[in-house]
Amino acid sequence: VVITGREMSTLKETMLAISPDDNPVEPVVCDVADPKAIANLVERVLADRGRIDTLINVAGINRRKPAIEITEQDYDDVLDINLKGAFLLSQHVGRHMIERGSGGVNTYALITPGGIVYPGRCTPHEGSGHKDQTTVRAAI
Repeated sequence: VVITGREMSTLKETMLAISPDDNPVEPVVCDVADPKAIANLVERVLADRGRIDTLINVAGINRRKPAIEITEQDYDDVLDINLKGAFLLSQHVGRHMIERGSGGVNTYALITPGGIVYPGRCTPHEGSGHKDQTTVRAAI
């Protein structure tokens, strides 16, 4: 199992929480907002492990603040990670899986829990339901 994220300290905490001694987890820093980092991650995992059987794609961030306070940079940051990064990682891994003839990609849309609406607030990823549709279409 390989886990990724932007901060090694968080990855190490997760690794210790989920990894029994006989089934090691490898933490690898990767910012999915960076297309080159995604390509390097996939190349590294394939070089080290030989194949990728399953991708569980759950990267996501949020900027919870009033809609009029969300900057264009906030919006771009959320979409680059929650949508573009998820798509590009799925695409890179998907190419490998297609060549190999097997594998699976699961992408989880990160939306407000339970569809709760916070009056006066806007989360830039509220449009990220598109991620679910992209994943479904890519799988067909």
